[in-house]
Amino acid sequence: MSGFTKGQWLLDRDDRREEYMVYVPGTVIGKRCIATVAFGYSEPADSEQHANAKLLAAAPELYEALNELLPHIKMISNEGWDAVATARAALAKVTGEEK
Repeated sequence: MSGFTKGQWLLDRDDRREEYMVYVPGTVIGKRCIATVAFGYSEPADSEQHANAKLLAAAPELYEALNELLPHIKMISNEGWDAVATARAALAKVTGEEK
């Protein structure tokens, strides 16, 4: 993953600020913030914001898994080519190679 923050991204909830923080641990000053997602709305918005924060925290692992899986798809099945095209487009969006 060149171009974006390496390492595991974690999620923390800050009730005082009413936000979820996606961060990388272990930096010199503690947590290196990647993104924040506000909450403090009523349901179902709070649940949706929590789900959004969890998705952001999982982004590097999802990217790596998809990137490793795609080359093997052709060997497994001839079906699902639309899904393969969608997956390739998603990876291109991340790397800035989208058309």
